[in-house]
Amino acid sequence: MPSPAQRRFGSACREPWTPPSPFKHCGKSHDFRIRKWLEARMGDVCAGHLDYSCFQGVPKISFIEVSKGHRRRGIGTVLAQALQEEYPGREIEFGMLTEEGAAWRRGLPMVSVPDRAVVEAGAELELARSERDALINAATRGDPTDFDRLNTLHDRIEELEQEIAGKSAVKQLITTTTGMKMDTQHDPMRRDAVQVGALQLEPLTMKLFSARWDASFEQPGEKVQLERDFTTDAGYSQEDIERIRSLKVGESWTCPDYGRSHTVTRLLDGDIPEVRTEYIQKYLSPRIPNDAKEAQRVLDGFESKAQVEAGVVRWLSNRQVPPQPVLDLWKFAGKSFDIALSAKVREAELSDFLAQYRAINTGRKPTAEQFAEMRSAFGADAQPMDIVTGDRYDLEREQVVQRPRMKA
Repeated sequence: MPSPAQRRFGSACREPWTPPSPFKHCGKSHDFRIRKWLEARMGDVCAGHLDYSCFQGVPKISFIEVSKGHRRRGIGTVLAQALQEEYPGREIEFGMLTEEGAAWRRGLPMVSVPDRAVVEAGAELELARSERDALINAATRGDPTDFDRLNTLHDRIEELEQEIAGKSAVKQLITTTTGMKMDTQHDPMRRDAVQVGALQLEPLTMKLFSARWDASFEQPGEKVQLERDFTTDAGYSQEDIERIRSLKVGESWTCPDYGRSHTVTRLLDGDIPEVRTEYIQKYLSPRIPNDAKEAQRVLDGFESKAQVEAGVVRWLSNRQVPPQPVLDLWKFAGKSFDIALSAKVREAELSDFLAQYRAINTGRKPTAEQFAEMRSAFGADAQPMDIVTGDRYDLEREQVVQRPRMKA
């Protein structure tokens, strides 16, 4: 009996029956890597196709294309959803993406789910490491030690490290549309509209809240939180959650159990850029626990490590304007500073620094140690270039070979 996916898309390599769907699924095997493709058809017309391969059970998209006359109707998304249905619970690899492909990838409806196998292996690894370290410490002190157990732990730790190497504890899966009716016999354009309407895209803005805990808590402080952070698992009652979600901008909620010791204030909604930068991505969709911790450290740095002067934010340590991904996260979180002016000041200061560097270093002969380092890195017959000054260096003769430089 055919599976639900086969009933929709046909089976790999052969189609012994006609699937009641405009999609065709084909495939072949080559070099132990199963190569397949999905076609979206409207009658006799191929509206789009998705090529992919499968190696050791992991699907990887290699190419996707929708014909010009059928674009902007959600066909590419449905093709990706069909692939996800073929491999339920498997994270799909996208490989190298063009700019257009990356935009399509960001628009796919995704859901984050924990990878139970990785989580369990990681927990076992931590316990094994702790037990191993305890045995090693005991042996170092001269206490009686079970060396057989120590050897067993050593082997198991190696196995677990190899098992989870390069893997994330969270999988990003494409939200599928199993059970969606796709009747194109009478009205194919209507089918496209139904599919587009069914996409569950993320909103362009998200509610932001400033949560504060005073010194009566083990971890006092204040941080920006998303609406999803207020859950029963975090200690909030359902009534608390409803009250917090109903807050208007500027309004505050006081914890009924702790009073002013714990308050939550609604901030302005945070805009989500179409192209999410590094720290915003880690803050909204952390792939591993350390992503969320890193993003939170950067976010907390606005209060503890930076200062705003005339709208421009700078690090206290070196008086420099932070890089753009940091500014993007701070602005997304509702921090008070001028992001456009800060970026403009950073670019101007960088230009001044480069001009000073050129004035000092153009035509300057590197030291013998620097020549030796360049020979080690590039080879004695190379002529590397300083990309700031434009100077080239003859490493064999240890000379500066200048060339005409463009104006700064």
